[in-house]
Amino acid sequence: MLPVLGALLRHRNVTRAAATLGLTQPAVSAVLRKLREHFDDPLLVRRGREMVPTERARELAEPLEATLRSVEGVLGAPRFEPAKSERRFRFLSADYVSAVALPPLVRHLERVAPLVVVHSLTATHSLFDDVLRGNADVLVAPEGLLGSRSRDMDSPTSPFVTAPLFEDRQVCVVSAKDKSIGARLDRRTYLARPHATFALEERFHANLELATLDERRIHQRNRMLVSNFMLLPILAATGGCIALVPRRLAVLFAERFDLRLLEPPMRFPPLRLRMIWSRTVDTDPGHRWFREALVTAVSDGS
Repeated sequence: MLPVLGALLRHRNVTRAAATLGLTQPAVSAVLRKLREHFDDPLLVRRGREMVPTERARELAEPLEATLRSVEGVLGAPRFEPAKSERRFRFLSADYVSAVALPPLVRHLERVAPLVVVHSLTATHSLFDDVLRGNADVLVAPEGLLGSRSRDMDSPTSPFVTAPLFEDRQVCVVSAKDKSIGARLDRRTYLARPHATFALEERFHANLELATLDERRIHQRNRMLVSNFMLLPILAATGGCIALVPRRLAVLFAERFDLRLLEPPMRFPPLRLRMIWSRTVDTDPGHRWFREALVTAVSDGS
């Protein structure tokens, strides 16, 4: 339980601690309950979005870190020193995730690991095989894309390990010059206007928008299908299309391309992005550090 306590004290957030340890959030919460019983102290108290350590937890922090380092030394655990490492990590995702995650990651690496290299790869239909074959270190994908794999990945026999990275929601983007659309976008206009839509491949959409519409048997005018998320706001600004895009991406493009952000007239599920990696690298110190760096960077950049 001590590594869990160490991660909780470092991150002060159950979700982030779980991600860095490769555990589920309920598992970390269960360990925290046992730790509270053992120390007869709440240890971490919620204050807004952050969990603040109690005085007892502050007293434990330094000796705990020393103990964990000592145990690693005794067990001969390999060390990873980010400040000196020249290791290359391969990051596999849709271009939207790269646009959101990589800029804050670059800033983070410049501070703590200036020699580390990140190779950004664009996901294709073989994304899961790429992880298993070692062609990618970390895949970031929405929960909706995982389908039945999501349940399988929770199994200890699964070749994959997964943890949450961040959440986003869908918004519509239209050209600010288009005066035919008012302050609110109604359903009839939304379905009648031409859309620019993400579709990774003809038989593999990898898109919660199309999956949701298919499930509800709703038809929209998909004028342009593209395999690059970054084209969607450009097509909305210059091609007269409506595009449904993740809000973080919309904000990046809104001012530069003179776009308006509107709420969609129908409910779409939130985007819950998860990190996925091979169980063969789960305990590798460098890989674990990289996952932690991703969580830290995306959280700081939000």
